[in-house]
Amino acid sequence: MYFENTEDLMAAGRTLNIIDIEQESKVCIIGNSVAKELFYGESPIGKEILINGISYYVVGIMQESSGFSFSSNNDSVIIPYTTAMSVLNTKYISSVDIYMADENLSDEITKNIEASLNLAFNNKENAFTITNMQDMLSTLESMTTMMSLLLGGIASISLVVGGIGIMNMMLVSVTERTTEIGLRKALGAEPNTIKLQFLLEAIFLSLFGGIVGLGFGVLIAYLACILIGVELSLSVFTIILAIGFSMAVGVVFGLTPASKASKLNPIDALRSI
Repeated sequence: MYFENTEDLMAAGRTLNIIDIEQESKVCIIGNSVAKELFYGESPIGKEILINGISYYVVGIMQESSGFSFSSNNDSVIIPYTTAMSVLNTKYISSVDIYMADENLSDEITKNIEASLNLAFNNKENAFTITNMQDMLSTLESMTTMMSLLLGGIASISLVVGGIGIMNMMLVSVTERTTEIGLRKALGAEPNTIKLQFLLEAIFLSLFGGIVGLGFGVLIAYLACILIGVELSLSVFTIILAIGFSMAVGVVFGLTPASKASKLNPIDALRSI
């Protein structure tokens, strides 16, 4: 049965059993959102709900799901399939979900199911359709990889543009602070000291922008997770990686202005006074 290997799916009450199926019982298991909407502040176990004018006793509540809408159980209502067939006045089942204990055997299991169905339908063409979720997951993973590469490319362009902006700001800063650089060199400052000063300024400027961008990114992701209904997952590695990239941009694009400042002739610099 559906709940045999998913005991953690239930938040309260019980699952459907063989007696419910054999007797076509009017019982149901409801999702967390349904329970909150219909029985807010009280337990729905043992109470009735109406579905198309038919009363069903609530025997269980499912755990709140944090998945996307197509995989969420929050708005679900589950009744015995025999009860559904009786209510819908049908003698056949339109679809069956099969859960595999070992996903590595999905291709073999799919072939066995196809062989059994071909035998049942006398090899009639287009009599049934088999959808392997493992194939769908593989396709989804490929799409996710492509989206990650696309977003990575966009992020790289943004980093380059931001780095060029930092370099231009630092070049302007070097030009405006020519007198300061000349005075420091005249007083004995080493070129490497001047270079380190402007390089650190570029790093801190880039780091500040990276931290602000990280904050806005986390805020937008948090709001998106609330709208979608999933839990935000933020790892320490992601934060360190973002800050590390910001510092790297500062080093790469701040090196040229820093080198220019360290190579200024103090005599030429002091002429601007």
